[in-house]
Amino acid sequence: LTPHMEVLGVTLCSGLERSSIPFIGNGESRRPRLAPWQAYPPLTVCLLLSSSLASWSLNYINFPTKVVFRSCKLLPTMALAYVMGNAKRFSYVEIGSAMAVCAGLITFAAGDWSLSKPQFHPFGLTLVTLSVFADAVLPNAQEKLFRTYDASKSEVMFFTNIYTLVVQTVSVLLSGDLMGMFNFLMGNPVKEVNYFSGLMADTNSTANQQNELAENEDEMMSTSTSGEIRHTFILYVMAYILISHIAVSAHTAVVKKFGGVAAVFVGTARKGMTLILSFLLFPKESNWKYAAGATLVLGGLTVASLEKQRNKRKTSTQHQGTSSEEQKILVPIIPFSSDHNQSEDHLSNVNGDRGTIEHQGLDVELGRSSSAVGGNGPERRR
Repeated sequence: LTPHMEVLGVTLCSGLERSSIPFIGNGESRRPRLAPWQAYPPLTVCLLLSSSLASWSLNYINFPTKVVFRSCKLLPTMALAYVMGNAKRFSYVEIGSAMAVCAGLITFAAGDWSLSKPQFHPFGLTLVTLSVFADAVLPNAQEKLFRTYDASKSEVMFFTNIYTLVVQTVSVLLSGDLMGMFNFLMGNPVKEVNYFSGLMADTNSTANQQNELAENEDEMMSTSTSGEIRHTFILYVMAYILISHIAVSAHTAVVKKFGGVAAVFVGTARKGMTLILSFLLFPKESNWKYAAGATLVLGGLTVASLEKQRNKRKTSTQHQGTSSEEQKILVPIIPFSSDHNQSEDHLSNVNGDRGTIEHQGLDVELGRSSSAVGGNGPERRR
């Protein structure tokens, strides 16, 4: 039910952002949609597959195995960005940094395997792999949509999540989670009816786990129902919805401005910093895997940041060199017709005066005066 609440919160908040409510909305709902509606169903499919397949895989694998696979999302995102034309070829330093960050997250998660060792099931591994692939396609598809149609952030968030909300609402209704959540908020006990339990349960261990969870939920509901509305829990839900909208909005803004790979890299770094911060705030038993994982994550982030700065300086230097070469090129100024005629008259006058001076000098050399040349006086010889 958590993904449904997240999608619900993002849809409501992005709808308010697009509205014309003073001090809240930006009025985009009055303007026509920039991207066609056919561009959003692929994003909806990717979002649904990313969340549903990951949750479904937990019926066959445990949580540490899911964390290991989900930590490697950055590498397929970079590969798809190159295939889809969203990014140029990545350098070896960038690829090595991404691999270091992913390996660090896996090593950090391996520190908890003493408590819960990973479980590998072929069908569960297939589901979690498909969810990682869908999660890698989503930011690249969003980046492609931003570049093609120049759509706004709130438009992409709203139309992507509203289609997802419709599908997920039908899903949680059939699974019984939505009614169970409603009755829990109202303080009423209820026994959920999951119509998907027959499809989900495949092995005896999975069926036993579901029966144990159902028994635990029944005991919790029987001991905690008071018939009163749970106001505190509703406040928690509202806070979670608001925080989810802020997180998704920031992620989408990074996709729009810097690209899908940068957004996934920031998300992966956030996950690593969350693990490190949780280790510092809630000390655990010392383990070399925690130190090695933290070193790989921080080292990969540092190298990636330095490589980014080096590429930026290189690009700025090339730009300055190109601009200086352009300034050295002298472009001749062609005058207008009137100025051109004036310049021609001036040149003709100068040439005429120069010819007259040369002609007079020749006459003087021959012993003739200007008057003799003009025919007004007698010719005088040396």
